[in-house]
Amino acid sequence: QDGTTLVSTFHRPSTSTRPTSDVRTVNVTLSKTDFDEIRRKSLCSPGKSDCHLVLPAASVRDLSGNSVPAILDGAARRVAVLTNDTTSPSLFSFAAVDMDAGTLELSFTEPVLASSLTTRDITLQDWHVVSTVPFASTITTTYKLTGG
Repeated sequence: QDGTTLVSTFHRPSTSTRPTSDVRTVNVTLSKTDFDEIRRKSLCSPGKSDCHLVLPAASVRDLSGNSVPAILDGAARRVAVLTNDTTSPSLFSFAAVDMDAGTLELSFTEPVLASSLTTRDITLQDWHVVSTVPFASTITTTYKLTGG
């Protein structure tokens, strides 16, 4: 940052875990909530050079109790290495069909762009086995959404 430009989008982790031993380099494990929110806000996205860190004074202390100086917005530190997200989302659960409201609930393993969902690609299917002696057969009824 150039000392005058302030960030407009940020996320302050709330439930991530801190290290358990005294070390020089710390690795913070982001909670799923924080990780998803960072992705949702497109912070630290591929192709961006605007992934920076702001740190309030006294947020970290050394072994003698000395506090780290603040790293203020406008002077934030740029990330040195940014590893791109290469993991595709997958459908975690098909949680609900509400026939009163006319809605489907689909849950994914990571945040997805709502605008990328093509409802016309969704097909609902009713599949069941009809058992008759001596043969069993399956009956499948499908409906492909129209997107309207």
